[in-house]
Amino acid sequence: MKDFDLGGRIASLRRAKGWTQEKLARALGVSNQAVSKWESNLCCPDVQLLPEITDLFGVTLDELFGRSAPEQGVPVESGLPWEDDGKLRAVLFAGRKCLRHQPVHETIRMEFRYTGPALDIESDFAVTVCEGSTVEGNVNAGDGVTCGEVRGSVTAGDGVRCGNVGGNVTAGDEVTCGDVGGSVMAGASASCQSAKGNILSSDWFPFDQRR
Repeated sequence: MKDFDLGGRIASLRRAKGWTQEKLARALGVSNQAVSKWESNLCCPDVQLLPEITDLFGVTLDELFGRSAPEQGVPVESGLPWEDDGKLRAVLFAGRKCLRHQPVHETIRMEFRYTGPALDIESDFAVTVCEGSTVEGNVNAGDGVTCGEVRGSVTAGDGVRCGNVGGNVTAGDEVTCGDVGGSVMAGASASCQSAKGNILSSDWFPFDQRR
């Protein structure tokens, strides 16, 4: 295995816990000399000791041997599944696993809250951008969206309550907003001051539509 250094990994993990070689030796029931030889790569621990070593350091065998184990989700060590594009993203992690593309139990309600300037916002959860903050780009949320002015478009899995929106608004529930520069598609009622595009709603939509 290229650049394999089991001894160095053991030494690094031991120092991270603030342990001496003597303390590690006592915990494993071996001699100080044995630990010293491991860390010097003069020999390797007995295979029966490997589970104890990983338990002591709180790592997996793959991590101990410097391998990236295949995991469900997206391991942080392998890089995140998007470009460094300046977007604000709200994601869910379980340990080191990114669950962004996995379903979250319906009883769990999470919300992404933010104050300050933003280019784009992408969230699997509800999004609340505090009043007075302007989103220069788009907002894409798996749940509801509550915000001030959005220069781009808004897409939400639930309702949308915003100020002016420069682009389109697409919502799974009702839409309440100011002027809309594009079209509005709502799963329930749509209430807007004006819209330059079409209004599609499964309910009533009081608005002053000015072309």
